[in-house]
Amino acid sequence: MPKLTHAIVMLIFAVTGCSTLPPSQATATTRNFSAPTLAPTSEIIIRNSQELYGDTTPFGGVGQNSIAAAALPNEAALPPLLSGTREPSGAESVQLLLDSGEVIIGDLYEQISPESRVAGVLIIGRDRLSWGLLPVELFGAGFTVLVLELPQTVRVTDLDALLTSFSEAATVDPSRIAVIGAEGSADMALLACATFAICDAVVMLTPQGRDTLLNVLPNFSPRPVFVSAAQNDTEGYPIAVAIASQFAEGSQFVEVAAGRGTSLLALNSDLSRTIATWLRGVFS
Repeated sequence: MPKLTHAIVMLIFAVTGCSTLPPSQATATTRNFSAPTLAPTSEIIIRNSQELYGDTTPFGGVGQNSIAAAALPNEAALPPLLSGTREPSGAESVQLLLDSGEVIIGDLYEQISPESRVAGVLIIGRDRLSWGLLPVELFGAGFTVLVLELPQTVRVTDLDALLTSFSEAATVDPSRIAVIGAEGSADMALLACATFAICDAVVMLTPQGRDTLLNVLPNFSPRPVFVSAAQNDTEGYPIAVAIASQFAEGSQFVEVAAGRGTSLLALNSDLSRTIATWLRGVFS
């Protein structure tokens, strides 16, 4: 396969959201591609501010207001800025800063573990509320989860900045990070992760750009991919099948009866749990 060109790296995607539909009980068909195998990332050395600067606060301070963040080198990624507002779900509102100066808002479900950092899951899309119970399911499975609400237009390099910022959170293990997207944001997730090795796994709900995704998939391999699409989706299903045909070992393809993008989660009640179980296997 040809190597990813600079033109693809700077490709601009319009990230589209999906409205959550009423829940129902649909049947899913799962295709496993052997036991999950996480590609080694030992050559990627990413340390957070606590490791670099010996922050003495319990969990690395509170983002940009912490001593550790102030001590970061010039132009280094800043950890998410906590707003102090906690939702009933347990999420805390945060802000992240792009290189352009644009502020991205999100919800952080943080595992407070003094013993060790945990695997992190970054969820990207246009609407933070469209993911239903998936963030809570992932949080309950032991992950630190960050759900980001992206602007209408976002570059692949912007996602690299957001991932690096997420890796600076003191409860996240930067060597174990997954990204989840739906439709346009699913494409963005794979494009960015094929370019920047900080990603270890990608979850794609109804991917869209068949040719582009098949072109960059070898750059992401042998890291695993989870893809889900509905059998009645005449556009999205063939794309998901094409991607599944070139999966690396440890990947998984889940066919469901109905839905598209984030609505797959609402129309197929077991899908959130299936994603969480797969990611636990990847990072075990």
